[in-house]
Amino acid sequence: MNWNKGDMLVFFCAVGFALHIGYMGKYASRYPSLPLASLQMGVVGILSVTASLFTESVGSLSVLYESLTVPEVLTALLISIGPTSAFAYWIQTVCQKYTTPSRVAIIFATEPVFAALTGMMFAGETLGLPGGFGCLLILAGMVIAELKSAPQTVQ
Repeated sequence: MNWNKGDMLVFFCAVGFALHIGYMGKYASRYPSLPLASLQMGVVGILSVTASLFTESVGSLSVLYESLTVPEVLTALLISIGPTSAFAYWIQTVCQKYTTPSRVAIIFATEPVFAALTGMMFAGETLGLPGGFGCLLILAGMVIAELKSAPQTVQ
């Protein structure tokens, strides 16, 4: 078994998500949700632009400007920055005050399942047997983790 670049990226992403969830569990109850979520989005934006400068070839500034001002690209940016990222992180920050980091991690684990379902419903994608089995494993893991952490007696 050999580690490749993709494996390393997935590993670092998992570490990043774990740190994010842990720190949000620590700071979400201490600070107002909107500034905290705004700070998150700002840091992610800066880090993403920095990383893209090292990994992407965008050409000249005029080519980049032309690419970004295409109406379809502007619409995609507005949708992905607004309701799907900023609003989602703000809601997560608000709600994480009332739950544990481990429960948030379990909720985050369902993202690939919902991404697959969204792709099937709106983009006409098909989910093969391995993908469907993976979705079932993710959901089963989530249910088992929730049942394991539930109190054993009813109070």
